[in-house]
Amino acid sequence: MGENKKIDQKNNCLSAGCECDQELNNKEFKNYNDTSEIPNNKLLVDIYLPMSECACLWDKFINQIFEVITPYIKYISFKTKDIYSEEGRALNLMNNCVIINKGERRFTSAFTLKQELPKILHEKGLL
Repeated sequence: MGENKKIDQKNNCLSAGCECDQELNNKEFKNYNDTSEIPNNKLLVDIYLPMSECACLWDKFINQIFEVITPYIKYISFKTKDIYSEEGRALNLMNNCVIINKGERRFTSAFTLKQELPKILHEKGLL
């Protein structure tokens, strides 16, 4: 779908007919939780996205992920990260991905995460 999209230096989609939100493209996601501040009673969830590419390539994925994690948000500490970062390269990431507890579990599907997240939270004693 998004393979033919061209991106300018400001990460704006230049494809004709692209309906992606230009403000979303220019928005920087802030990591609200510093890992040193994560209490032991939180599950660490890293959401990896190609942030340097058009938001139309990953906005549906992140919306689906937030639908899954929102009911459990008091048990989760999350960050959004770029798959092209050093961490993403070290984990050998190629697609949108959710990493649980620094590589313990990996999910590329919101459907699978929805099925497994309650089990993971029970295993950790958070639910």
